[in-house]
Amino acid sequence: MVSSTESKTVKRTINYLVDGNEVSAPDSVNQEFTFSRDVFTDTITGDVTYGNWNVDNT
Repeated sequence: MVSSTESKTVKRTINYLVDGNEVSAPDSVNQEFTFSRDVFTDTITGDVTYGNWNVDNT
């Protein structure tokens, strides 16, 4: 069995809208999250098993 790690980065932008002109909307917020999971490959059969996705909360 061979194990490795797969990771993906997801980016999002949050834009705020305010109804009316009494208060201005806050600036947009950009966020980036990196998810990773373990990948296990059976060297004999080639079957691949994936672990659960985990997020880096920093």
